[in-house]
Amino acid sequence: LRSIVRNGRYKAASRIAMENDAETLMQFGDFTEEERERLFGCPTEAVKFVLRGSKKSIPKPKTVPTTTRTPPSSWAALFSKEDARSSSPAPSPVAKPKENPNENTGEDKKEPKKSKSKFTILADWKEESKALWSKPVYLVPRGLINRGNNCYIHTILQSLLACPSLYSLFKLFDPMHIPQGKGPSATPVVDSFVQFVNEFEEGTPAGGKAKKSQDFQQGSVFEPKYMYDMLKRMKTSLSMRGRQEDAEEFLSCVLDGLHEELATEEIEKTEDAEVLKNQEDEEKETEKENDDEWEEVGPRKKSAVTRKTSLKRSPVSDMFGGVLRSSVRTSGAKESVTIEPFFTLKLDIQDEMVWSVKDALEGLTTKETLHGYTSSKTGEEVEASRRTVFAQLPLVFVLHLKRFVYDKTGGCQKVNKEIDYPLDLEISKDLVAESARKRLRPKERTYKLFSVVYHHGKSANGGHYTCDVYSSILGGWCRYDDNIVRTVTEQQVVKHSTGKVAYLLYYKRIDGT
Repeated sequence: LRSIVRNGRYKAASRIAMENDAETLMQFGDFTEEERERLFGCPTEAVKFVLRGSKKSIPKPKTVPTTTRTPPSSWAALFSKEDARSSSPAPSPVAKPKENPNENTGEDKKEPKKSKSKFTILADWKEESKALWSKPVYLVPRGLINRGNNCYIHTILQSLLACPSLYSLFKLFDPMHIPQGKGPSATPVVDSFVQFVNEFEEGTPAGGKAKKSQDFQQGSVFEPKYMYDMLKRMKTSLSMRGRQEDAEEFLSCVLDGLHEELATEEIEKTEDAEVLKNQEDEEKETEKENDDEWEEVGPRKKSAVTRKTSLKRSPVSDMFGGVLRSSVRTSGAKESVTIEPFFTLKLDIQDEMVWSVKDALEGLTTKETLHGYTSSKTGEEVEASRRTVFAQLPLVFVLHLKRFVYDKTGGCQKVNKEIDYPLDLEISKDLVAESARKRLRPKERTYKLFSVVYHHGKSANGGHYTCDVYSSILGGWCRYDDNIVRTVTEQQVVKHSTGKVAYLLYYKRIDGT
């Protein structure tokens, strides 16, 4: 209104003034006396109009002191254990408009609302995740623009987005609080994923399965530049734009990064022992002087020297974390056990007997003879055997089919053999550690396929990545080829196609608890 008056358009300004209420016009109480006369006829009439009969003069707007808030440098700063007031400016004595209920006024003496600590937020998520796991998220599909060789990034992002618990975790963070400071963020991976999940809208599930691409709603395509920038800030080998990279390497990079940024506590050795022995009465453990080695007494009163890799606890380890138990047996010595955690399980598919995921899993856990094994005590070569089993199964089971292997000359070759993989995967009891078999129900060993990442091309150097992802909103599968999104059938997902092979298989446990 003031701008119209300044330009001399008094008739238009007068019409606007007459259509607005007094509260609105009072915000523009800094008109000159001449402007008020031209706008309302005379100063007295203006006062009567604005204040509706009151004989008070038009008040000038109050100047509210402002303070500059320093942008947070990390999520850790946002969700620190300290009260929010320790880093927030003091409340202004001038009354604030009602639209800002979180701001304190001079009359309102209530304490400012405290921010939840990172520990509290993650605890809340863990409590809710059990219910959220079986609750589908109806996200409208969106394609991703590829201006370089970023298909390896896009397939992983689309696959991780299909994990309901992971999606719900990042939705807990307010995207408006993503650190905007010039300094480096302490949590670049979390920042990027919070931004990414908020690019998608939730919609209404389709009544019937969409059979054609044009039958379902798609969001507009976009380019997740912040993901590429995140890799640069992390200074990984994946940060070179325009170069084709390994999709599994990117997946491991982001899972490790999220795990480190969201880790809340160190898992104690006693918790590892629970993984191995399930707190059975017959099982005991006696720690030795070496922090990473202790003696384990199993159900059959047989002792073993156990070595472990130290773990941290995070939502990523809760969802993707599995544990392998590898035992080496030699004559005349105690069994040596190694505990190895994993986020993605690497499966060797080179053997001529391996033609399916089932074959590869059985091959991983088959007892093997170790040739040239030397006793640590005598220094002599002894007969030895090794067997690997699952001590803990993850909620999200990511299988990495090892397509890229190094030959004798040091060059990298691609294994293009076709490997069968099921829609429903059951882990046999024989593949699970004896101590874990009793506590695992059949549903806790059964998984459902929800994403497949493919590699196209015959060579290990170069190629292209696409993925098929199950969409809850469609009740069927979507095929993502960067910015192109179309529907496919279950049969197309598991059927072998010329020119591409399955590389990463994402399964989720059907019970989710």
